[in-house]
Amino acid sequence: MSVDNELEAVFKEIGLSGIHARVYAGLVYLGGRATANDLSRKTGLPVNTVYKALKELESRGLVTALATRPKTYVIQSVKDTLLNVVRKKAEELLSRAEGIAATLESIMSVKGMSYEPVHLVIEGWNNVSMMIRLLIQRAKSEILMFAPYDLVLGVEEYLDEAMRRGVYISIVASKIFPPVESSILTRLKRVSDILRFRWHGTRLIMCVDGLYSLIAPISPHTNITMAIKASYIEDKDIAHIVSSYFYHRVVASSIKVYHGARPGSKKTFKIIQSAIDYISEAIKNKYEVHVSVKGYDTLTGKEIDIKGLVHGILIKPHKGLYSLAIDTGGTIYTIGGYRAFIEDISASEIEVEIREIIRS
Repeated sequence: MSVDNELEAVFKEIGLSGIHARVYAGLVYLGGRATANDLSRKTGLPVNTVYKALKELESRGLVTALATRPKTYVIQSVKDTLLNVVRKKAEELLSRAEGIAATLESIMSVKGMSYEPVHLVIEGWNNVSMMIRLLIQRAKSEILMFAPYDLVLGVEEYLDEAMRRGVYISIVASKIFPPVESSILTRLKRVSDILRFRWHGTRLIMCVDGLYSLIAPISPHTNITMAIKASYIEDKDIAHIVSSYFYHRVVASSIKVYHGARPGSKKTFKIIQSAIDYISEAIKNKYEVHVSVKGYDTLTGKEIDIKGLVHGILIKPHKGLYSLAIDTGGTIYTIGGYRAFIEDISASEIEVEIREIIRS
């Protein structure tokens, strides 16, 4: 596609016509400074049509009219003016989409609604990489990601935006092993709450919010990513299996190089192993960890919402047991994860706040 056609396509996206694009391009080809008559000769359009187009372009901030006789039109900066107009349109569209999304989310979250699990096969690396970005953007609480480090860096801006939304991100970067180039380490730490390294990795694994899972093969060769087919699944049971594999297998055979649990940080978890992974480092550093737990009583099945101070952690990976004990002010509750039945509470959501211990 030629640059003129590309410009026309962009103009149509921001509500301008092909005529506007021809006049704007004509002004560019005339060095960014011309009269309406100059542009009429350049584009072959009637002068009146050119004037109308210039008036609209001026109102959008794409051109500037100088008080000369005859009136002269200039483009101050193609990059600045064009990008500003496109950015403004994108922000307007994003604002509208956010409003619509909020309404639709509220509809989807109506208590009692049930959904059939979604199992899809995604073909082609472009489609898989698009799904990776979509899952990162969709994440509300946590992202577990096992992938080659160059793939992680390829979605760095999306991960960074997710972190700024408060999403917890645990990354195991494969095809890399300490010592690591400082610039790469800095970039990876910037987009993760917990960062681990592992040399071998033949799968891309993502688990998001304890619901969405993506699994794809990758090439064993460094710097070559290949995914002919990937499995994408929306199913809590499958996500539970994937997250368990992530912690029992991937994390267990990786080297932890960074943990960002600090006083003042607050995170929300759907997966108890993630919460424990985050909390354990805070406890090692002698911080207080306060939690709010939503779920159900495993004995009565009644919904429960409690708050307390983390009293202890019980981990028995060989038995698949990951539990928290929290003190609610005299009463100790044991907290398990999805479909827990041994503990007092099966947690569907765990909000974690790390605080500095105040010593008198």
